[in-house]
Amino acid sequence: ADFNFQTLHSADALYTKVKNQPLAIMSADCLPILFASHDGHEVAAVHGGWRGLEKGIIKNTLACFSAPSKQIYAWLGPAIGAELFEVGDEVASRFIAKSPLFKEAFKLQSNKK
Repeated sequence: ADFNFQTLHSADALYTKVKNQPLAIMSADCLPILFASHDGHEVAAVHGGWRGLEKGIIKNTLACFSAPSKQIYAWLGPAIGAELFEVGDEVASRFIAKSPLFKEAFKLQSNKK
């Protein structure tokens, strides 16, 4: 089947189970994440920016899959590291409020020398 590229919209995640349907995302500094079901019948591409990650873009994307989560593979592409990408304490606190484990992922401004 032909695909009408005129219908494309801006999005931070794409999912398909259409055979031979390419997906593409642009990520710059952000984390590109690719998902595929073990049989390759379902795939997704995610632009992992901090806003989308904080709002649950990974969980929402995985909810599109009919394959069980244990049968979904993920690949992480290159992205800027924590040592170069600064966010304010207000951003870090939004993640830490979801889980204290996220504290290890941030170098809080108040801890800078």
